[in-house]
Amino acid sequence: MARFRAIHSLAVLALLASHGGAESFHETFVGGGTYSLFPGLDCTTFDYINGCSCASNVRGARIYFATCFSGDVVNPAPSATLSSLGLVSQWLPSECLLKYSGGTTVSGMVTALSATGVTMSTSTSLDQGREVRYGLAYGLYNPSNGHIYEKFDITRIYEYKSGGTSIYNNKYWIGAQYFCAHPDQDSLGLVGYLATVTSTEENDFMIQYLGGAKGWIGGSDIGKKGVWRWKTGPEGCPSSYDTSVAASPLRRSMCDFSLTLEKSPTCTGVGCNRGRKFCKSEILSNGESADGNCVPTLGRYTNWAGGEPNDYKGGTWTGEDFLHVYENLKWNDFAMVHPGITHFTCEWGGVGDQCIGNGIEKTHFFHPTLLNECTYPNCPTCEDAVCEDAEQDCHDVSNSQLNNWQCLCVLPKQGTPTFRAPSDDCVIPPTPAPPTPAPPTISPPTPAPPTA
Repeated sequence: MARFRAIHSLAVLALLASHGGAESFHETFVGGGTYSLFPGLDCTTFDYINGCSCASNVRGARIYFATCFSGDVVNPAPSATLSSLGLVSQWLPSECLLKYSGGTTVSGMVTALSATGVTMSTSTSLDQGREVRYGLAYGLYNPSNGHIYEKFDITRIYEYKSGGTSIYNNKYWIGAQYFCAHPDQDSLGLVGYLATVTSTEENDFMIQYLGGAKGWIGGSDIGKKGVWRWKTGPEGCPSSYDTSVAASPLRRSMCDFSLTLEKSPTCTGVGCNRGRKFCKSEILSNGESADGNCVPTLGRYTNWAGGEPNDYKGGTWTGEDFLHVYENLKWNDFAMVHPGITHFTCEWGGVGDQCIGNGIEKTHFFHPTLLNECTYPNCPTCEDAVCEDAEQDCHDVSNSQLNNWQCLCVLPKQGTPTFRAPSDDCVIPPTPAPPTPAPPTISPPTPAPPTA
């Protein structure tokens, strides 16, 4: 019978995260080595909304391995190409992440993603498969809520200092929010803000991609002791935001309040006691909040470390009114400025008018597959094939440029199938042999009737 020869080939299936259908292209490579990632990528394939276009601004891009092995590398566009676009690249091997930083247009970023030289290479076996993603955004795309995240070193807030003592030349919570919401950080029509963590799924995403550092996020009880609220983003006070470029960064994505920068900070403004409440601590007879007893409001998500919040009053500052995360993403309360803070996390989503309606992330699945021995169009399709694993289905994908057909064994799934390395060959069922005609039946002779 005809069989599909099992060899180490490499299939690239690109799926564009979209609303109402996925777009894909397919290429096939044989053997190990180096492979182009995004040939033929075109900025016109995106679904632009809110007056945006290929000329709209985008801040940076990411290419990263969702699953990574020793020897895996993503190689950037040539330095001359990046320089002409005002971009720089950085490969972070510990995170399996290639970063493009700098501002350009969507068209320019697509050029940087699809240029000759943008490749995946590996010095190890491809048997385990790879999943490579790019995000057309400033940070990492979270498919569970469609938002974008980026972790910054705390020293980045110094970029907006104006001299003297200010929120911009120390590790202030409000200085981090100012940075996130500054128009320089706008991306794809969205305004940034200190991240709000409102679900287990969002927290798990941040642990996987943004953990490992103490950093500010957007919660506070500065308005009323023990009443913790999200003060930033869509959970803050979105009806009062002014997202225009001309607005103060502190009004673009944060509740309307001001803070005095002193040992015991004072909150002033209508936004002090606004924002989505997520928990409330018991208040003791001495007016202090009980340690580690912040009861969730309406079952809303919290992730406090043991014994927190405790409103510790040691050191320079009296009390702790601002939310940060430990390296493991557990929550703790800190004073408005703290020497232990090393990072902060900005989030984009829900504030501003997003430019692209059909998603901002594309995924390439690299897997060993089965390549048939015949050439297009003189070979059978997967409609004529079966998988020896009874739980799998055969599917074929074609590439007119390479003029071949490929058969993949995949697990059936609602919507776009999840491609994986097949456990067995796809095979063509044998053509059943024609039935052997039965030998003619010879009837015994009929005896002659007796003679009278």
